[in-house]
Amino acid sequence: MVVKITSSYPTTDILFISDKGMISKENIEFMEKKNYRYIVSSSTSKIYKKIETILKQKYTFTKLEDNLFYQKSEYGIICYNPQTAKKTSLHRKLIIDKCISIINKAKNDHPDTYKIFLAKHISKYYQRYFNDSYELKSEVIDKESLLDGTWMIKTNTKQTSTKSIIRIYKQQTSIEHAFDIIKNTLDIRPIYHYSDSRVKGHVFICILAYMVSRILELKADDSIHNILEKYKNTIALTINNKETIIGENKLLKQIS
Repeated sequence: MVVKITSSYPTTDILFISDKGMISKENIEFMEKKNYRYIVSSSTSKIYKKIETILKQKYTFTKLEDNLFYQKSEYGIICYNPQTAKKTSLHRKLIIDKCISIINKAKNDHPDTYKIFLAKHISKYYQRYFNDSYELKSEVIDKESLLDGTWMIKTNTKQTSTKSIIRIYKQQTSIEHAFDIIKNTLDIRPIYHYSDSRVKGHVFICILAYMVSRILELKADDSIHNILEKYKNTIALTINNKETIIGENKLLKQIS
């Protein structure tokens, strides 16, 4: 992928931004060799032991914005979102509560509890003993609690501030959101065209539609999904001074 991109654009000043699923060790080594800049994310769980002490001191992290804190380390920039951490913690609690229910059911209704134990992946949070007793793995809970809402950013960019690096990386989310809107809301596919010019025209119209959807989101301070759902049965007509509205759609009147 890196080779394909670098050979497609006549420039050597390229900044690659990627999540952990797109970047391999080979790509990193290739970019380092070619002196390409990169900002990539990686999992904090893989180096948990190395950063455990840092994770225990989240109160020392620097605040970048609401629900986003960071701490520089020799391994990279450790980012922390307390809102995401709270959601992850609640989700884990639901799983553990479900595990308790499954364990009790297995004890009461099934003689072979070991099969139930494996099938439901309870072994992640519970230790099973030969007498069919179970013990919660507190060390696993403690580890996951420290990792909740955290991720790592690695970069070879030297002349960019830490805050700018994080903000640049976060732009990736906006780009992914754009692709999601174009593919799933604006329905860029299927494409019922065969000639290159018609396919390009179809894609161009979808991009224009995305631009309109972004204007709607900014004006209405809401997502395009919610806007379309809320006003899907409304018919609006704008004439000259943009004041004629059919229906009760005050939103469209404001953003016309």
